[in-house]
Amino acid sequence: MSEQNGQPLENQRAQENPAMAQQPMGGVGAPPPPPPMATPINPQDYRQTIPPQGGYYQAPPPPSMTSGYYQVPPQQPPQQPHTSYHRFGPVVCPYAGKRSHGWLWGFLIAVLIFFILLPILAIVALGALGACIGSFVDTQIGEVSTTLGGSELTAKSDLTRRVIVKSESKREIAVIDVKGIILRGRGGTGVASAGDLCKILQELKKNKNVVAILLDMDSPGGEIVATDEIHRALQDCRAAGKKVVTCMHSLGASGGYYLAAGGDWIVANRMTMTGSVGVILSSYNLSGLAEKVGVKPVVIKSGDMKDMLSPMRDLSENEKNYLQKHIDESFGEFAKIVAEGRPAYADENAVRHAEFADGRVVSGARALELGLIDELGGMPEALAKARELGNAEKPCVVKYGVRGRFWDSLMEMRSANNPLMKAAAIQLQPGRLYYLAPGVLGL
Repeated sequence: MSEQNGQPLENQRAQENPAMAQQPMGGVGAPPPPPPMATPINPQDYRQTIPPQGGYYQAPPPPSMTSGYYQVPPQQPPQQPHTSYHRFGPVVCPYAGKRSHGWLWGFLIAVLIFFILLPILAIVALGALGACIGSFVDTQIGEVSTTLGGSELTAKSDLTRRVIVKSESKREIAVIDVKGIILRGRGGTGVASAGDLCKILQELKKNKNVVAILLDMDSPGGEIVATDEIHRALQDCRAAGKKVVTCMHSLGASGGYYLAAGGDWIVANRMTMTGSVGVILSSYNLSGLAEKVGVKPVVIKSGDMKDMLSPMRDLSENEKNYLQKHIDESFGEFAKIVAEGRPAYADENAVRHAEFADGRVVSGARALELGLIDELGGMPEALAKARELGNAEKPCVVKYGVRGRFWDSLMEMRSANNPLMKAAAIQLQPGRLYYLAPGVLGL
């Protein structure tokens, strides 16, 4: 036992800490030391997790120390995720240190909903809406047909029938839209379908309640064959005793006037653009452009005129003369229609020599002076004249049309945002004859 300052080491310790003087230094019968102090690694809450038999490692003091002893805290093992009790430290959460990926799953689910589920739900909703509208229209057609009585139209027909002016009388004036370029095929935005109009006129011809047909017109004309088909259907209705009245709005030119001239009465606004009696045949000559880019056409034909109107070469003189003759014949048919329908012109030759025979458009006021129309006005004047010609004092006014298909409506909505689909000249096909106003070509 060493001594310092003349006193034994035990006496020095007893003076510094009287409580420790009564406790042995350790051994088999020594009581356990007090619990360890709280540290950042071992907080206060986990102080009791240290086993009782543990304790501090008592190392001898360094030479520089004169009293006491240096206590080294027990070494804590590295914290690792574990699911059971660790004898040297607290229980650690098994998910400690792992990075959460919940935001990624949320983003993927949002993308899935936006790009897949929403379009499917939209298509289903549009389909249900179209079915509801179709069912409603069928119901209304059936109710109107039952109310008026005697109509041969049924709810199963493709035709729509909407009452504009109700009346107790069974007689009716049928209103038909002729709006847009007259073409074959199904109608749509900016197109007056010859097939749809002929189907309506065939039904009206068999309907004994219809006394007059009113054409609600806003058309620059259209294809020759399509226009002539509608004209013949109107003549069949006239032969069945139906009167035909035309009400022109902004446009009633060329092919539109072709239809109006075959009727019994024409009403137009004083600012309406009408006339344009004539025929046009258009094509393109791209030979100069093809030469610049190095394109050379290769054509094998059975005759000189087989590739007539080819955009890759100029027309020959024989081809020009032949096409001009063909145009003159078509114009002669137009002039005959005008002469038959307009009392101011005796025959085809009188129409050919009129000032509008060069294809110009004229206003409604000038058309009245030239004898191309019968009256200035609008829809009220046209309805009044239809009642007079149909000998019906208080007829029912009904608007006829063709029920559109659901997918056609979707395509129409899609093409409405396309600027190319709004240009009438895009729908024209080279090599076909048209009764069209000059400005419609867009050339």
